[in-house]
Amino acid sequence: PANVKTTASAGAAKKAVTAPTSSKSPAAAPKVEVEVEEEKHTQIAIILYTLYGHIATLAKSIKQGVESTGAKCTIFQVPETLPDDVLEQMNAPPKPDYPIITADEIPIYD
Repeated sequence: PANVKTTASAGAAKKAVTAPTSSKSPAAAPKVEVEVEEEKHTQIAIILYTLYGHIATLAKSIKQGVESTGAKCTIFQVPETLPDDVLEQMNAPPKPDYPIITADEIPIYD
């Protein structure tokens, strides 16, 4: 049986697999270590501003499509710029429960 050790480095995970070189006597056989690079999933950020929720609905559909390809996808929103009294006069519903993205987080995504 092979021993597997997973490590992460500079954006890609690697597995070091140690396996016996002979099946006759696994305990006595010398072991060979081979690094196998794991596939890195694409990470997509959908960044939105929505006032009445229409854009959030669209973003949910886009997220489903992105994730159907095997990529990872997160929906973020930007901070609100309108004052609360203006939002109230516009009968704006509460904002969706998406995290607010920061400039430091943007480089994490592809």
